[in-house]
Amino acid sequence: MEIIEYFRTENKEYWLTKLGECEWDAGRMLHRRLLDGSMKQLIGEEAKILLLTDGDNLVSFCTLAPKDDIQPTDLTPWIGFVYTFPSYRRHRHVGKLIRHAEELAKAAGAEKTHISTNH
Repeated sequence: MEIIEYFRTENKEYWLTKLGECEWDAGRMLHRRLLDGSMKQLIGEEAKILLLTDGDNLVSFCTLAPKDDIQPTDLTPWIGFVYTFPSYRRHRHVGKLIRHAEELAKAAGAEKTHISTNH
């Protein structure tokens, strides 16, 4: 398995198609915002979309971004849009992705990361 950053990959169209296969409402919104180019406007220009891949399959994804849906706030950065596709659930794959996001945030100088959820 490999973690890639959507905005840095050369194969954005392929991974955008894979993101579009997500049945979760927030995942579909992420897909639409990437299609129309408004995602970074929503969560910040420095936003990263992290994809955990298994060959050509998308396992999990999340964002690491300056902003999330809780606004206004001085809290940053945020891990959001956390999702694992059903066939990969129950194997703790998303934990790898979250740890990677936390490592990126720490390397950028953040002491904490935040996650917004209604669960």
